[in-house]
Formats: sequence, structure tokens, C-alpha cells
Amino acid sequence: MVFVIQILEGVDLLDRPGDADAVDTIAILVVCCFLVGISRSWELIGGPSFGVTHEVVALVRGQGREQAQPEESGAVTGDTGDGEAPR
Repeated sequence: MVFVIQILEGVDLLDRPGDADAVDTIAILVVCCFLVGISRSWELIGGPSFGVTHEVVALVRGQGREQAQPEESGAVTGDTGDGEAPR
């Protein structure tokens, strides 16, 4: 269906080369097809799924943890204080 719309808009451009609406329609359809292709390839390679809702929830939970558990100044970081890596 998308390709039919692109062909029809392309024919419209051949008839009226200055038609900016046809160019906009084709550009939007190309970008949408590109995004669908990226999404499908991401699923194919097994990339982690994420969405806007998931990201917002993770962001809110991450800020809640930082406020609830402030980092202590005496935490063990592995730094020996002499400029050398820990052994």
C-alpha cells in the first residue's frame, strides 16, 4: 500500500514538478519505512526492547533510588591512595 502511494505521488510530481505536498508525502513515507526497517532489524538481531514508557519508568525509579540512598563518603572504591591499581 505504501509503495502504491509513493508511485501515485511520483506520477503527480511528473505532472506538476513544483508540487511540494507530493514531495512531503514521499519523504514522510520513506522515513516511516526506514524506521520500520530499523525496528524489524533490531528485533532480528535480538536487541533489547525498550519503549518510551519503559524509559520514563526507569528514569523515575533511578531518581528515587538516588534520593533515598545517598552515596556515603567512606565507600570502598579499590583506590589504594598511592596512585597504583589495587592488587
